[in-house]
Amino acid sequence: MSTQWNVTFQFILQASAKEMQEILETFFSADIPPSAQMLEQIVGKVNEVLVHEDNEIRPLAKNKKPGGLVDLSGARYVVILPDLHARREFLQSVLMWKPFDNRNVLELMDSENFVLLCLGDGVHSEVSTVDRWKKAEEEYFGHYKKHEAIDREVTESFHLMLAVMLLKIRYPQKFHFLKGNHENILNEFGNGNYPFAKYANEGAMIYEYFQSNYGKKVLEKYAMFEKLLPIFAVGKNFIASHSEPACRYSRDEIINYHNDGMLIDAFTWTENFKADEGTAEWYLDEFLNRKSPGDYYFGGHRPIRGLYNRINNDRY
Repeated sequence: MSTQWNVTFQFILQASAKEMQEILETFFSADIPPSAQMLEQIVGKVNEVLVHEDNEIRPLAKNKKPGGLVDLSGARYVVILPDLHARREFLQSVLMWKPFDNRNVLELMDSENFVLLCLGDGVHSEVSTVDRWKKAEEEYFGHYKKHEAIDREVTESFHLMLAVMLLKIRYPQKFHFLKGNHENILNEFGNGNYPFAKYANEGAMIYEYFQSNYGKKVLEKYAMFEKLLPIFAVGKNFIASHSEPACRYSRDEIINYHNDGMLIDAFTWTENFKADEGTAEWYLDEFLNRKSPGDYYFGGHRPIRGLYNRINNDRY
């Protein structure tokens, strides 16, 4: 049994902030996996949106596809979110947050030059669900004859990602999601991707679940969504990517990222303290038109003890 989708995209495009809140609530509270019909329709629509990004915000690559860079220098406000990892309640709380004027984030995206930027890693719950992953792995080895644990993981991870997609569809210029290393539904090795296993065998387990329950067509559309995601964002006084890049890449190289596996790896897999010396500072100097101690390179990927800690000469 799975949840169904019966809202038109025309309604999504015209929805008020209040209506979007109500639509998203169904995804934040769903307790069974999404249906194949729901996944196929929403993923197909968000792929259309990503293919037709505003080229002022996301410059085209030489192959005429949307490039790897998102230019947010024209945004008045940008809220940057770290890795989501299936945390629906976290994204929901951000959308309901009222930073000023007693308006929540959805209302501000409706009426202000207000942008929400996610740094990737939408799927694969972490830390609090280790035991569930172990149970799901047993289900995987049993060819999912039992599937309670993996159903719960898919419910949380992919309803969150469907909410992400609907936000992109509704606010194409004001909501952006960068590719992280967990955006690899095919669990492939190549083009900057690597099979993923941390607490169990997460990448293979989700891939097998998608193949069995959603089929090749949905799997391919979802993989296309991941490959359409940008990897790098530049604002007025910040730069951001999933991880700190391992080394230096030019603007042109980042825009033309599609088949450069080393570059994609560099922006999505680099461990803390493993980047070349001075990398963050170089990007800030290279990509920002001004220099200020308040300019930072933001990333997620790996935790640092404490909140908002700075490394690499306090610039990342």
